[in-house]
Amino acid sequence: MKFNISVEQFVNALTKLNLVIPSHSTLPILDNIMFDLKGNELTMLASDLEIFIRNTVKVEGLEDGEIAMPAKKLLDLARLLVTKFENVIASVDFEQDVYYALNKNENI
Repeated sequence: MKFNISVEQFVNALTKLNLVIPSHSTLPILDNIMFDLKGNELTMLASDLEIFIRNTVKVEGLEDGEIAMPAKKLLDLARLLVTKFENVIASVDFEQDVYYALNKNENI
């Protein structure tokens, strides 16, 4: 999955979704945000099994796909980009190696 999005828009969307991410969960999938890219429409979904938040944003879609990514780590990374750069477009490319690196606390 590949898409381009403004860093500020990405952080705003992730921040809203992060509200329902549980701090401790027995189900590891609940620590993730589900991304679904179809064309230029990115749908993001988060849940704690009682509350579901769905956020759809317009992006420049390059390669359609679906993936679940760790919410807290992704939000921390996106917030870091906002503090370092202003009015920047982020080119996001989710692949399996990025997923595994985020889950193993490795540097990307």
